[in-house]
Amino acid sequence: MVVVDSTSPEVAWMSPSNGSYISGIAKLIFDYQDSNVRMAILLVDGRTLANVTGKTAYIWDTTATADGEHILTLMVLDEAGNTNITLPTILNIDNIAPTAGIVTPDEGQIIGGLYNVSFTYYDENLRNATLKIDATVYTVTDATGFILDTMELPDGNYTIILTVIDKAGNINEDAATIIVDNTDPEVNMTNYAELNETELTGIVIIELNASDNNLNNVLLYIDAAAFNVTGLYSYEWNTTEVGDGTHTIRFVAYDKAGNIGETSPLTVKTVNVQEANEENYVAGRDFGLTIGAISGLAIGLIIGFALIVASRKKRKPSET
Repeated sequence: MVVVDSTSPEVAWMSPSNGSYISGIAKLIFDYQDSNVRMAILLVDGRTLANVTGKTAYIWDTTATADGEHILTLMVLDEAGNTNITLPTILNIDNIAPTAGIVTPDEGQIIGGLYNVSFTYYDENLRNATLKIDATVYTVTDATGFILDTMELPDGNYTIILTVIDKAGNINEDAATIIVDNTDPEVNMTNYAELNETELTGIVIIELNASDNNLNNVLLYIDAAAFNVTGLYSYEWNTTEVGDGTHTIRFVAYDKAGNIGETSPLTVKTVNVQEANEENYVAGRDFGLTIGAISGLAIGLIIGFALIVASRKKRKPSET
């Protein structure tokens, strides 16, 4: 008995599709049909990759092959010598993960308001890049910065995650933990009511209280002059160092996110020169009165003594 077979095997490439990017362990799927199959061979760039007779799939460890473009074909041979081969399927091997890095903010940085999150990444076969903040994911492909409106988030700790994926499925991530703070510091002048609209002289104690979870510094402004009072609860102001007149005083507190808290302006009037003049006038007047009294008494005594002497001289001739 002789079997006549002049029909070539049927072959088909199933997956991955032509032009795909693959990495790591890739599953190649194919199919072929023939009633007298002798051998099925997978070829890479014309060289045998594996004998897949009796199989319709092959697990390929692409890490053993150089990155780049490769041509895969399936060749099937039957017992009668008929052969068939699939059309070339071009697959791109990429086993290099993308680079990814968050530039700003720094790890643990305190931010508020509108903040520019900047980052960098690269991959020759980039698919996409995303930023995840809280539960929201933002697509940032082809961008190097993202304006984050922190006012949409409650104050607290968050993690920013930059995820970069290439066409072969390789992934790289970078993350930074941040603290969102959009609450202004609390600052007040505890003796405001006592000092406001008063006349001041000499050394004056100005009391303050400032609080914030992320307090940076507190400044005391007396007119245009600024004094750092961070960590203090009072400030001794020597009013003699400024001229007489009206002055405006306020405390301003700054936190590390740039939020600002400020007291209501305190208005006072310094009268050091005026008071000194009044004191000098009173002292001069009292001194003058004292000198006048002493001088008057002395002159009175002198005049009285002179009159007594003169009266005695007049009585001497009549006595003789």
